Amino acid sequence: MARATSHKAADGYRARDAAAWTEEKLMILDAYLKAFAKACAKAGGWYGLDLFAGTGAKLLGAQTGR
Repeated sequence: MARATSHKAADGYRARDAAAWTEEKLMILDAYLKAFAKACAKAGGWYGLDLFAGTGAKLLGAQTGR
């Protein structure tokens, strides 16, 4: 398995480098979560807890110059 690379982001935190498909995947996830949140609001609300979530900080190819 290849080792992940990271760089210091503009906010000073480390962020993993991400492939171009990562941005597309995050856009799809964003659209899904917006629809899910709207449906949950109609149903009376919800709570979520992701115990495996990382920082969420990623550097896309354009930001790293690759």
